[in-house]
Amino acid sequence: MVDITIKIHYVDANGKSASVDIESYNPFFGCDVGMMEWINDDVALLIYSEKHWTFVYRIGDTWPPKFAKIDERWSIKDDVLSFMAYNADVVHRLQIPSLESLADIPVSEAEADGSLPPDPYAC
Repeated sequence: MVDITIKIHYVDANGKSASVDIESYNPFFGCDVGMMEWINDDVALLIYSEKHWTFVYRIGDTWPPKFAKIDERWSIKDDVLSFMAYNADVVHRLQIPSLESLADIPVSEAEADGSLPPDPYAC
């Protein structure tokens, strides 16, 4: 048996470092990073998918990082992270970078305003 972990490491402006394991069903299967980007001087976002789920992490100004489970189908527009499950009727939304929940909107509304997450399986 081999212990496997996937960690987020962070070093602040003063040189203080910290690390934390990411959420994962089983780290042995790894993860696919969809995005890792600085939002401002002290907050970065990490969005990744592991074997079963997709997560968004807010890293930087608070420790440990704040995270939320989202769906595999996601997009960011105008500081809003939109996400939805396959064939869902609504689009869930989080404010970026706070990860505070916003009201869900119908798929038709998200499509009209350009915030509908792309379908990763569309041909």
